[in-house]
Amino acid sequence: MVALGLLSLVCWLWSAALANDQACLECHADPDLKRETAYKKGSPVFVDQALICDLGLVLRQNLGGKGASPRFGRFDFRQKFQYWAVALGVTAMVPTGLVLWFENQAMAALPKWVMDLARVVHSGEGLVIFLVLFLWHLYDTHLRPEVFPMDRTWLRGRMTRKQWRERHAREYEEAAGREEETS
Repeated sequence: MVALGLLSLVCWLWSAALANDQACLECHADPDLKRETAYKKGSPVFVDQALICDLGLVLRQNLGGKGASPRFGRFDFRQKFQYWAVALGVTAMVPTGLVLWFENQAMAALPKWVMDLARVVHSGEGLVIFLVLFLWHLYDTHLRPEVFPMDRTWLRGRMTRKQWRERHAREYEEAAGREEETS
């Protein structure tokens, strides 16, 4: 009876986590895309060749090199990295968290090494989440020279046209091109 209740709870929690991931993907995917096409190549949250080139340009500039500035689309590499870190982190944290949460039931059904592995993975992933997402986000939102002392976009929910042009040049140019076509 307990195993049946545990299975039901696990299924419910797994469904909730998947629904949350789906909602996150749809929020970050281009709103013009239909649900069926959100997973196709070209969705702005997926890694593509332009992202790799932009990352290379940023690294070169940060190391003192000269050259063209990266021209980001809707999301830059930092935003995509944070998005995928959360998505992959949930994939590691949910199953290991369930094993640790229901320790007695897990020990009755699984070998001890699974419990040990779950503890190591869960604590390691927790540390990674803290270091990468919290510290990176703190830098990106508050301490980056372009936005210091704080990026106010999160307060307003909008960025100025100048910020849009500077931070997401590729997306800005595509939107400007669409405006010219409709005019």
